Amino acid sequence: MTNSTRNIVIVAVMVPILVMVVLFSVSPDLRRVWNQWRFNVQVADDQTDYANLRRVEEQALASISTWEGAYRLWRQHKDSDVQEERNWANGAMTRANNTAATFNNMLLENSFLIDVLPERFREPLPFLPIEEDFLDY
Repeated sequence: MTNSTRNIVIVAVMVPILVMVVLFSVSPDLRRVWNQWRFNVQVADDQTDYANLRRVEEQALASISTWEGAYRLWRQHKDSDVQEERNWANGAMTRANNTAATFNNMLLENSFLIDVLPERFREPLPFLPIEEDFLDY
């Protein structure tokens, strides 16, 4: 192969590569297609990864259990005549609301897993209402 033939082959290979790189970096449509493909692959990986599903289910189960315990304590002591028990209720309300916020954020972060999670983990946890005397510390 002569020197000029080799230069022609190099140019014939490098020009399409350079054109593709330039088009890819400036074309939003190509970028969108590439990002969508990568996203679909990641979603499929996450939906079929047993360790990830187990982690999300365990976190959801722990959050629901914590919220239910705090909710029961709040319901039991929120209308008590004893100030200390009302303080327990306020602490339980705070724990329940923090747990609800954490759980609801976890649902948003793992929204692509909603279809493969058990039904009981699909609904966000409600927030407990803040009592007016809670703000009078």
